[in-house]
Amino acid sequence: EAFKASLSPLFAGKPEDTTEENIQARIRGGASVAEVAAMAGVGHEKIERFAHPVLLERTRAAELASLAHPIREDGPSAATLGEVVADAMAVLGHSTSELDWDAWKGDDGFWVVQIAWYLGRTEQLAHWRYIPGPHGGTADPLDDLASLWQIWQPQKNDYRVRGVDPTRAPSYGVPGDL
Repeated sequence: EAFKASLSPLFAGKPEDTTEENIQARIRGGASVAEVAAMAGVGHEKIERFAHPVLLERTRAAELASLAHPIREDGPSAATLGEVVADAMAVLGHSTSELDWDAWKGDDGFWVVQIAWYLGRTEQLAHWRYIPGPHGGTADPLDDLASLWQIWQPQKNDYRVRGVDPTRAPSYGVPGDL
């Protein structure tokens, strides 16, 4: 009660939905500190103290999503979303340092992960539904750009098992071959 009483001067004369829980819910849902501050009619510094833990949570969700396995037509990829994106960006001549990862809770309660970057002057956005789980969880595409990246196969770290061609088997120079 004392904590809630300490908040009342911060939001005196403001709408009732400017509680700590509502502020954090809006931030968790993808709103920026500036957007929530504008909605509440207060300075961003009054919102930041409530937003900070939620922004850390969003950052962590984006980090974990980079370790998720993209869902493809034939099931989860062996490569992680971060590996797929990094390889695709390298082929396109871009660096992963140009990427901006973000995450927020969608209306369905699952995390939405966004990767943003610029192609020329145009901002590109790809979105996935991140579902935490064993071995990194999964990432399911939510838009066309994310779907396009889903079919990308990283060229490095390609650990698929291949059959051995007996006509190309190595010779060890041992008489009678092994």
